[in-house]
Amino acid sequence: MAFLFKQSSLMAHTHKAWRLLLLFGIILSSTACQRKIHMNVGIENQKLKPCPESPNCIVSQYPSDTQHFLEPWHYSVSHKRFREKLLELLQETKRVHIEKQSEEYVHATFKIPVFGFVDDVEFYLPKIEQVVHYRSASRVGHSDLGVNKRRMDNIRKTLVRRGALEE
Repeated sequence: MAFLFKQSSLMAHTHKAWRLLLLFGIILSSTACQRKIHMNVGIENQKLKPCPESPNCIVSQYPSDTQHFLEPWHYSVSHKRFREKLLELLQETKRVHIEKQSEEYVHATFKIPVFGFVDDVEFYLPKIEQVVHYRSASRVGHSDLGVNKRRMDNIRKTLVRRGALEE
């Protein structure tokens, strides 16, 4: 009887080990694919790209897309000063890498702890307006459980506290 118990216990551990190995392989392959710069970023015709149909994205430039739309931000400091404050905030945030920046555009990637997923966050700062358009999107998966919205709310609140954005 003890032999049967040892054998079934060993099989259970073997199955668990294979499941963990499979899960690790899936995570590893998905994060390896994410390391490349995502192609669904950038400005076209003075607009950030629209969100895909999945709920893991928010954007401030498409009000008719009620699932993904959030209001743009407005600032009263100079364009140069706002951009400096934004870059300063991004540079001091853990697991954030600024991929590209110009006078009117900033693309940063946020690496999610534990699994290492990468999200793209973009800011469009047209010089002719004192407005900030933004887009935050997960590269993989379907739902982000509200991570992108919370991230942008936190960035906005921090910029308000630092005097870079209007309330």
